[in-house]
Amino acid sequence: MPLRVACLAVLGLLLLPLSAGGEPRPEVAPGELIVHFKPGRRPALAAVARRAVKRARPLARDTVALELDERSLVAVEAGLRELRAHPDVARVEPNLIRRPFLTPNDTHFALQWGLKAARLETAWDTTTGSSSIVVAVVDTGILAGHPDLQGRVLAGRDFVTSTAS
Repeated sequence: MPLRVACLAVLGLLLLPLSAGGEPRPEVAPGELIVHFKPGRRPALAAVARRAVKRARPLARDTVALELDERSLVAVEAGLRELRAHPDVARVEPNLIRRPFLTPNDTHFALQWGLKAARLETAWDTTTGSSSIVVAVVDTGILAGHPDLQGRVLAGRDFVTSTAS
C-alpha cells in the first residue's frame, strides 16, 4: 500500500502569477510539500495520509519534505488544505524553488565595495543595463581616463568648486 499523506493550500493563491502587492509569486516545486509537525508529535505518515506520497525525507527533527505521487499544483493545494487541518501539524508549506541571482560580469566587481554594501548586485536580476541609460555621478569626481567611461561621459557641472548659480 503506498504511503499516503493529507495536505492543504488555496488554489487561487498558488496559481496567480502575481501577489496582491503586484510582486511575482514564488516558484513552487509541483507535488512537493514541507511539513512541520508540532514538537514531539510527529505521527507515522500513514496515520495522517490521504494522498499518495512517492517519497518522504526528513529535513529536521520535526520536519519532513514530501514528494507526492501526483506532481501538480492542484495536488499541492489539496495536500496543504488537508495537512493544515491535522492536529499534529504545526505548519505546512509548498516547497519553494530558489534560484541564484545573476552574477555581475564586471571583472572588478569584487573591488567595488560600495556596490556590495548597497546590495546592488540584486539589480542584475531586474536589468543588465542599456546604453540609453544616463547615470548622474554625485561625487567629488571621476577617473575620466577609465576605459569603462571612454566616449560615455556627458558634459557635467562641478558643484564643488563652481560659484555659478
